[in-house]
Amino acid sequence: MDYVVPYTKELTFDNKVAEITTISLEHKIDIENGELNGTFIVSGEYKIHELSVNKEKFKFDLPFYIELGDRVDEESVDFNIDDFTYDIVEDNVVKVNIEFSVRADRLLDEEREEIFDEVKDVETPEELIEENNDIVNEIKEELEVSVIEEQREEVEEEPIKKMEENIESENEMIEEDTRLDDVTKNTINEAIESSEDEYITYHIHIVKDNETLDTICTKYNTTSNIVGEYNDITNIKSGDKLIIPDEVDE
Repeated sequence: MDYVVPYTKELTFDNKVAEITTISLEHKIDIENGELNGTFIVSGEYKIHELSVNKEKFKFDLPFYIELGDRVDEESVDFNIDDFTYDIVEDNVVKVNIEFSVRADRLLDEEREEIFDEVKDVETPEELIEENNDIVNEIKEELEVSVIEEQREEVEEEPIKKMEENIESENEMIEEDTRLDDVTKNTINEAIESSEDEYITYHIHIVKDNETLDTICTKYNTTSNIVGEYNDITNIKSGDKLIIPDEVDE
């Protein structure tokens, strides 16, 4: 803010003013609530007659007022007198001309925001659109965070679920192997008891990929009929366990 103000005042003396011998200008100002109240003090000496050696003193207090407004930082106000002149316009009237300037900063950012909030009663369409966009963006961010949290929970739960499934599957396989081992033992015991020491030893063969009954019989030098006496050979598949007699007593 920058004010340049011309100030003119006619001063009426009690006597005729023939000559101003000395003159000075001082000022006092007070700033409060957006208002600048001041006083110019014009003082000096003058002669009633040009040839007179006697001098008379004079002093005039000239009040003035300036409205700065609410948006001025009062602490930053700088008051200066830029020019001062005078003229004797009548026998006892002196006209003074004072030019002064007032410079000040606008309010600080936070203060300006407070004033803006108070003044802003009606929002423009652009402001409403911007405000709505902000709300939409906030909702989108909340939804994105929600989706991320859900995905994180799924990612965290998926390995646990798979681990539980793997453990359950392994337990089932162990139980199945245990069951097969029990069946195999029972079959061996039954075969031994029923064979009346007909066979000396037995092999437990685990069927591998691409193996057939014929290749297994060839490997152990036996026949499918003998293998069939101890096993169910109707549907042999990889992983099955077969009881194979080692040799036969003639």
